[in-house]
Amino acid sequence: MPTGLVDANIILRYLTNDPPEMSDLATALFDAVAEGRESVWLEDAVLAEVVWTLRSSYRADLRDIADRLLDLVADDHVLNHDSSTLMAALTLYKEFNIGFADAILVA
Repeated sequence: MPTGLVDANIILRYLTNDPPEMSDLATALFDAVAEGRESVWLEDAVLAEVVWTLRSSYRADLRDIADRLLDLVADDHVLNHDSSTLMAALTLYKEFNIGFADAILVA
């Protein structure tokens, strides 16, 4: 059973260290997830918002975005109704440089 639903802000703080004091809390949560002490629920729309924000506001490289989020989604304690589809979508996004929402639809 998941501890809670993660929103885009928590994931963005974890990935960007922006701002550092909030990032510390997000990192502590995802460290607990990685160690299996916590589980979180991740909605598709939240992941899409993270991708969009990293690309548009942070100007992050789409390959870096996909790689980091693939690692996150692959964790057994990051729960989603269809993690394999999200992972396929991230791979399509990375390999074919298509919009993430389109990649979800294709996957």
